[in-house]
Amino acid sequence: MFRKVKKLNHEGKGIIYTKSKILKIAHVLPNEVIEINSKQVIKPSKYRVEPFCEFYYNCTGCNLQIANYEYQKKLKMKFIERVLRKANLNIQIEDIEPSKSSHYLNIYDRNYYNIKVDSCPLLYENINEILNTFPKSAIIRGSDRLKDFIVLFGSQKLINKKYITEVFNTRSDISGIAVKEENLIKPILGNTFYKERILNKTLKISFLSDFDKNIEIFERKIKYLRKIMEKYEVKRGIFLKSEYYPVFLYEYLEYIHAIERNGYNRKDLEEILKNYDILNCTILSSKASSAIRASKDFDLILLNKPFLRYFKYIKENPFKNIVVILDKIKQLYPILKMMKSINYEILEIKAFDSFPHIFKFEIILFFRNSVSSTFFNKTN
Repeated sequence: MFRKVKKLNHEGKGIIYTKSKILKIAHVLPNEVIEINSKQVIKPSKYRVEPFCEFYYNCTGCNLQIANYEYQKKLKMKFIERVLRKANLNIQIEDIEPSKSSHYLNIYDRNYYNIKVDSCPLLYENINEILNTFPKSAIIRGSDRLKDFIVLFGSQKLINKKYITEVFNTRSDISGIAVKEENLIKPILGNTFYKERILNKTLKISFLSDFDKNIEIFERKIKYLRKIMEKYEVKRGIFLKSEYYPVFLYEYLEYIHAIERNGYNRKDLEEILKNYDILNCTILSSKASSAIRASKDFDLILLNKPFLRYFKYIKENPFKNIVVILDKIKQLYPILKMMKSINYEILEIKAFDSFPHIFKFEIILFFRNSVSSTFFNKTN
């Protein structure tokens, strides 16, 4: 039985419709003809290319590597356009912001891979070298620009103390090695893990963006956010669930919500602001719901995942402007639908290809409250 691939879903799998069911098939592209039983591609897409990674067909990560990069970007844009049509929204959207197509990823996380890999073409070369040295590590994270990395093991059983000490003493780019036992992180060598390295050392000589997954795209997102905040005359804002954004957009902030995860809290944020000589922000350590209820103090709130849990508070306490930074693309339609239901109009939407070769990308959404705009103008 032969069938044509209709489209890709939010997981990057091909959707095929039969009379009796809907099939989801990996490693295929839209309009390719597939033999259903064997899942063999009978008529390949003109955009299909040979995957450049030896692990492609066994690793669940790079589901778009069989398409040339220009077509990958088109597929991501088509997904957004399809969602906008479904939401009955007619808005112009720029092309997706491109990225380097290889060696762009600043972190190795074993949870992203379902197999053991010796190297990954998405990772910076330095991380691949460390991965080859410590193949049993759980996470390698740091900054390729600063040549500064930290290695985290998932269990004490995976550590040969003598071996990792020898490696640590010969590699100046590894600043710390730690082990994670349940919810505790125990330093083995070097700094007391990531938090101390950022706050006490690296932060003083470099931007926090050096530690983001895709450094180049992160900095483009900041530039875009600054542009739309200036365009819509944002004066006072609050950021929720956003470790790095306050540092780069402090001129638009009067309040920052302290983040109680990943080791960040009020004290840490104060240290960050002090290092950057940013003294005009009040840090809130209340719960996010309490901060949202104080909406009259702000003309913008920025939400950087998760969004859906805050919806009921925003519905009861409307803001003039809302920015959503989204990397779970399956949430795009529900967010658009919910915001429309409470009279928020989407004015700007911009996609960033933070993850080439993966059917995953980031979107910045800028909403304005159409019903309450007169009220906000009077009170502000």
